[in-house]
Amino acid sequence: KDGTELQVIDPGKETPLAKVADAGVEDGSSAVEAALAAGPKWAAMPPRERLKALLQFYGQARLAPK
Repeated sequence: KDGTELQVIDPGKETPLAKVADAGVEDGSSAVEAALAAGPKWAAMPPRERLKALLQFYGQARLAPK
């Protein structure tokens, strides 16, 4: 929640691979609770709408600074 990140290193090349959130147990629990709450709405969504949402997320993730 505080925005801190950890850098993931490629062990084969010893170069930076990605940055990930430095999350603790509370952050993980909050994420699980949010996922469980969203589950029924996601399951009820027509497959084409789910695909559209996933493609939109993918597009945003690709454009995010690394």
